[in-house]
Amino acid sequence: MPSSNRGLSVSSASRPAAASPPRLQFVNAARGYAILGVILLHCTNQMNGKLPPLAFLLGLTGQFGVQLFFVASAFTMLHSANQRAGSERYPLASFYLRRYFRIAPLYYAGIPLYYVIRCIADQTLWPQSYSWQMVAANLVFIHGWIPGLNNLLVPGGWSISAEFSFYMVFPFLLRWARSFGYSVAGAALSAGAAGFIYAFVTGPIEPGNGGFGHFHFASQLPVFFLGFCAHSVWLRRQEAQNNSLVDGQNSRHADVRIQCALLTITALALVIAGVLMFSADLAVGVIPALGGFGCLLFFFALMREGEVVAGRGGILVNRYVERIGELSYSLYLTHFVGALWLCPALLDRVLPGPAEGYGYFLTYCTANFIGTLALALGLSLLTQRFIEQPGIEWGRKLIRRFNAKPETQTAANVLSETSPV
Repeated sequence: MPSSNRGLSVSSASRPAAASPPRLQFVNAARGYAILGVILLHCTNQMNGKLPPLAFLLGLTGQFGVQLFFVASAFTMLHSANQRAGSERYPLASFYLRRYFRIAPLYYAGIPLYYVIRCIADQTLWPQSYSWQMVAANLVFIHGWIPGLNNLLVPGGWSISAEFSFYMVFPFLLRWARSFGYSVAGAALSAGAAGFIYAFVTGPIEPGNGGFGHFHFASQLPVFFLGFCAHSVWLRRQEAQNNSLVDGQNSRHADVRIQCALLTITALALVIAGVLMFSADLAVGVIPALGGFGCLLFFFALMREGEVVAGRGGILVNRYVERIGELSYSLYLTHFVGALWLCPALLDRVLPGPAEGYGYFLTYCTANFIGTLALALGLSLLTQRFIEQPGIEWGRKLIRRFNAKPETQTAANVLSETSPV
């Protein structure tokens, strides 16, 4: 475990002050696919099961976009901790400040936005579902731990609470993040715990996929450990490439490591799937973990292509999906405006033909997805420029001031010490 004065240092070696770690193409691509999946899910849910079964099932898999976000988040947190190790006087405080100003300003802006939308929809100045306790819980990001408050104020807010909960425990998980083996063990243990916590604690409160227990941080924690797995594999590949021999022997060894990693993860997934056969109550609690395994495999595919294209456009990793990934947080918080309200209201008026048949509802869902994405992209360009980026910059300035080394001696003190009495 890192020492207390280097709370986020995986390595204690002193380094010069570090700028923000460079962006990795495949990580932004993962975020891009994650938000596209989430938007697809919410557009699919608007159809109330009226789509063809295969199309409906495909749309529902978009729920695992959140787990892909969590894999990318854990990967990024560990990568950032490695890059900044030894470069800040107060790494733990800097970490929390950095994450707070990354998330809070835009989320706080979403609170009044969706309040106004709900007031218009319900034709009231105070929607019935609102309470001051709910507002207070959202301001400190503990709403995901409180039944009935976890997902009402800001749509999708449960995942922001889970993300913040991960931030709170991240410094204490670093010992698990040092190796692939520890990360797999952490994923397995937390997945088992998630099943039992759901069965006996959170699940009975609000059962089912999409209920309180499913959204609870305990159910999502295994996915963050899988992000640690991804980072461990990536680090080994980087080390192999940096020290590769002329005949490429080390690179081949890195490929073997990935294959072994995939086999280990697949075996673990099969074990968890076996648990599901014995207890339906445990099943929903480990759905995020199982989805996380699939997301991890996809993340590995993006990682491999990102290494191959190396700055050039690829099939999965390309500048378009990367740009969507850069806007993903803004897209996540703004897309509900289109998916749940504006686009359905517009389509109900302009889409021709009787509202029946698979063809109509496929067209409706597709138009809702395209319209929602276009509207959310426009809103996100604004929110990123005027809310998200300024918030991040405020955090950076505060961290720089917080970590500035105090001047032990001023020029006046030096003169007074050297001048004769």
